[in-house]
This record gives sequence, C-alpha cells and structure tokens, in this order.
Amino acid sequence: MAQMATDKTARKVTAATAAASVAVLVVSGIEALSGNPLPDEISAALTAVVTAISTWAAGYYTLPAPRDQVVPAASAGGAPAE
Repeated sequence: MAQMATDKTARKVTAATAAASVAVLVVSGIEALSGNPLPDEISAALTAVVTAISTWAAGYYTLPAPRDQVVPAASAGGAPAE
C-alpha cells in the first residue's frame, strides 16, 4: 500500500478544511446581513450545500505541494509492495 512521503498534512487537505470553515461563516454572514434568521431547515441545507461545494472546489483546484508525494510501502519502510 502506498504512503505519503511525509507526515505533514497535505496542502489539498488544509485548503479543503479552510474552505469548509469559511463556508459556515458565509452562511452566518448571509443571515446577519439579511436581518432575518433563516429557518433551521433552510440554514442547515444551505450550510451543507455551500460547505460541500467549497470543500470540493478547494481540494480539487489546490495544487499539491512538492512534499505531497506518495511512495511505495517498501520505500517507506513498510511491508514489501505486492
């Protein structure tokens, strides 16, 4: 099984996590700017959709860092690759 070359978090994962956090803030901002809180069902659905789209986009479009390479398990000191 392949493994990451380092134990550092991949750049794509960091970007997707940040995008998910920002998505929640965007929905909260929409509620604050409108002056009316959204109904719970709409707020939950909107948060889910915005979070899913922004997380996917950030993970997809963020280029991997040079350290984000995958190495075979034999090179990483694990069991021999099959």
